[in-house]
Amino acid sequence: MKALISILFLILPLIGCSLSQEQTCPENCIKTPQTPLPANVLYEAYSGSVIACTLSMRERLIAAYNAQRALKDGQINLPYYWESTLWPFSGTFEITAFQQETNTSCVKYQQKIDIDGAILTANGLACQDTYNVWRIVNEIPETNAWIDTDPHSGFKASPDLKLRLSRFIE
Repeated sequence: MKALISILFLILPLIGCSLSQEQTCPENCIKTPQTPLPANVLYEAYSGSVIACTLSMRERLIAAYNAQRALKDGQINLPYYWESTLWPFSGTFEITAFQQETNTSCVKYQQKIDIDGAILTANGLACQDTYNVWRIVNEIPETNAWIDTDPHSGFKASPDLKLRLSRFIE
């Protein structure tokens, strides 16, 4: 009798189990795995970032990959962190809100880039194109990457800003 009770305790949990059947994929799921984006697509999609223009191509690609990862995951208020392996550069990319723009999925974000202790911050808008690539379409820096200021010496334009403005001055 004890043997029969022991067998029942082993069999009862298995009665509700059945072989898992293949589930149909809902309309919005993708059955094929996502392939990584080529470097030129990543670089171009991230080219709208104003504060990232101070980074080298290598660091821009690291930051661009991090931004794509954050945008594809779609988690609000979750900063995605990146760090350069060669230089003292790091940064975060964080989605702050979802926004719909004429049948296009868009998000508002905040991005921070730390270049050896100098922190650049920007808020922007990124939208998904028809190829499901997220592109930065507008970015407004909170800190101006082009101007070096010192409260004791007053306004001082950076060499890069002077070069950009020189084409407008004769």
